[in-house]
Amino acid sequence: MRYKLLILASLLLMTFYFGCNRLSDEIMGPEEIIIDSLGFTEVSAAGVTFKYKVEDTDLHCILSGNTSGWVSVGINPSSQMKNGDFIMAYVNGGAGFMRDDWGISNTTHVSDISLGGEDNITMISASESGGITELEFSIPLNSGDQYDHILELDQTYPIILARGNSDSFDSMHSATGYTSITISVTGGGNGGDGHTSVMPDTTQYLHLETIGMKFYWLVDTDTLHCVVTAPTTGWVGIGFDQVNVMQGANFIIGYVESDTIGYFRDDWGTDPTTHVSDESMGGTSDLYNLGGIEAGGESIIYFSIPLDSGDSYDKPLVWDETYPIILAYGSEDTFISMHTGADFSSFTVDNTTGGGSGGGTGNTTAFPDTTLYLSLKEGDISYYWLVDPDTIHVLVSAPTTGWVGIGFDQDNVMQGANFIIGYVENDSIGYLRDDWGNTTSVHSSDVVNGGTEDIYHTGGLESGGETYIYFSMPLDSGDAYDKPLVWDESYPIILAYGLDDDFSAMHTGAEFSSFTVDNTTGGGGGGTGNTTAFPDTTLYLSLKEGDISYYWLVDPDTIHVLVSAPTTGWVGIGFDQDNVMQGANFIIGYVENDSIGYLRDDWGNTTSVHSSDIVNGGTEDIYHTGGLESGGETYIYFSMPLNSGDPYDKPLSWDENYPVILAYGNDDSFSSMHANAGFSSFTVDNTTGGGDNGVTTGGDISLDDDTLGFNVVYKSDFTFRWKIVGDSLRCMLEAPTTGWLAVGFDPSEEMQDANFIIGYVNNGITYVRDDFGVSETLHSADLGLGGENNVRRVFGHEGGSSSEMRFTIPLDSGDIYDRVIIPGHEYKVIFAYGSNGADDFNSMHQEAEDEDVQF
Repeated sequence: MRYKLLILASLLLMTFYFGCNRLSDEIMGPEEIIIDSLGFTEVSAAGVTFKYKVEDTDLHCILSGNTSGWVSVGINPSSQMKNGDFIMAYVNGGAGFMRDDWGISNTTHVSDISLGGEDNITMISASESGGITELEFSIPLNSGDQYDHILELDQTYPIILARGNSDSFDSMHSATGYTSITISVTGGGNGGDGHTSVMPDTTQYLHLETIGMKFYWLVDTDTLHCVVTAPTTGWVGIGFDQVNVMQGANFIIGYVESDTIGYFRDDWGTDPTTHVSDESMGGTSDLYNLGGIEAGGESIIYFSIPLDSGDSYDKPLVWDETYPIILAYGSEDTFISMHTGADFSSFTVDNTTGGGSGGGTGNTTAFPDTTLYLSLKEGDISYYWLVDPDTIHVLVSAPTTGWVGIGFDQDNVMQGANFIIGYVENDSIGYLRDDWGNTTSVHSSDVVNGGTEDIYHTGGLESGGETYIYFSMPLDSGDAYDKPLVWDESYPIILAYGLDDDFSAMHTGAEFSSFTVDNTTGGGGGGTGNTTAFPDTTLYLSLKEGDISYYWLVDPDTIHVLVSAPTTGWVGIGFDQDNVMQGANFIIGYVENDSIGYLRDDWGNTTSVHSSDIVNGGTEDIYHTGGLESGGETYIYFSMPLNSGDPYDKPLSWDENYPVILAYGNDDSFSSMHANAGFSSFTVDNTTGGGDNGVTTGGDISLDDDTLGFNVVYKSDFTFRWKIVGDSLRCMLEAPTTGWLAVGFDPSEEMQDANFIIGYVNNGITYVRDDFGVSETLHSADLGLGGENNVRRVFGHEGGSSSEMRFTIPLDSGDIYDRVIIPGHEYKVIFAYGSNGADDFNSMHQEAEDEDVQF
């Protein structure tokens, strides 16, 4: 592998000896790690090569350099030369001279003996020929000398390699370089060379899956290309054609550092429980096209191997033959740690069954910021695009959990179209393929047709029943199976989606449209959709200006915000304006598909115009964004720093009061005219308590002593008591939890349309909220939906492992987010509670039941 050269500015002044102040010394980078047939690991830098291997309690070394002067290795310095264990050597008159030194400062080292230590070098041989100096020697792994480092197995140490032009321990160096060594009994150092190839396109690979691991393979004439994945941030391995457990297997083991650098070793199973590197056995490493990726708790390694390397420590593989394999992974970035998971399977060396089911290479980049993209919507499919000089960046979304696709410039229906089709697994891994429309009804991959895969920056996201795929591609790839796109030209497109995670499944919806290859019409949709769930605003402060509501909560350096208005269009807030809109830090957003919020960070350029911070040269400084549209009300929410440092944001200070603008419009657009606007002010603090989203009481303080005459329903773990008093329903609910408990009245289906009363007790204070079932699986606060909190006479108690909640609600509150209860009628009632300690309104229930109750 290539190690990064760590160069400090002071390195230019660094010398090996007293009195050196030259700035023209050659500072050279490291070369590759190699393991030779004798088991020596070899590292090089600055024209000096250092070979080493562990032998019993010693480190056997060979030090050589492109010089007729001295060569040196310094082991494990703490800073430049300081505390480094230096071995210096030269050959004069056929005799070798070596000295054991210690770095006493950043620029100086002296002999161990002069410091009261020992010279612990055992010289084996010395030679000088053709301008090459070489010395073979050994040093103890632990000499016991305070001026030598203890070298521990499986530890990595930085080293300095240097050479000079003179046969003198005190002369100036001519070159120095840095690298590192790993002390290992099996050889191989860190192994591998890091990435030597990009992640392969696995569209045409076969694959199998076991214990959460996947093995993808493709066979060329004499080569096997492999990708192996596992649910780990440690090592991943595969063993081919084992005789007995590990014995006789050709192992390939790899791990990933810095998320994108794969390190590999070609091993051999010496017995049922042990494998060592081929090089340490006298064989060779026969891997190439190496690389690795680590993301989302998953490690992916990829490599190619010859079907028959000729190495006695590799098993030959023959076309159309089936072989057993071992798949395994561990939790550490090492070649020798114990496996966490392992399983056995088999595979056949052929490509006869086609392209597996995966295809693509998973996400290769993060979800794009579509703020400046253009967009169009055809039916229920959305298409966003942005054009660089020679590239188009694309995002397509559709209401499906299956595949989504777009075809560019078709001749007849599908025929002649450049298709990009993709789907998402595990909510966040997109698999995409570059296809060609072969006929009016059939498309297949460019690779199968003899072309190339010409998409990159690929990825996908699946959220709220919507699937998003994104990618970049050249305007003109030069591939015969792609259509070139030209600036300012308009092209027809096909937009389609299906229900399955499959490149060949039938479409469920398809639409035709057209677009122009330019960026002239402005910022399209903007935002990146929801990045977090709807916030719990129980503890937020709030104010209302006209029919617009503003909720906020302040952390030490962050403000969390929710704004709602009676619209299905955009909602916005502007902080600390100078004059109407001018100088305001605007956050504006709208919602698509009822639950996907698109938000933008803007700046008030004039009294009547605002534009995105990015367009103005600033930065987008909002996060935890999202939106919800329900019952004609739109909610946007976000978090932002109190002081982002962006000149197009206004800093906010604790305990200071600021003016705000609140506004909304009727369109899903960042630039349409407002329908209503109002001005108010707020203070950056949390001093006035919990907003008005909940009802709280003191601990164990009942608001009345009314505990008699209740009807009782026992249901599993729940006890529900109720009685009608005048125009109200008085309730008592008990459940075996120290978390939240809830009752829902009269749902239409599952949770949908139920009037939920949910509460918990924390530190003796009871918190209760009046919610409404906005879907079969989701409920939200009435206040957040534009309704009212109609819970009164609250009491709560938590003791041991159970909780009790008492409350009163009107039989008919007049609130559209409450259900009417008519005495004598029967209604379905839902009971639920959360896990112990779940003092919140949003976590998953641990237990739920329902019962029909006649009130």
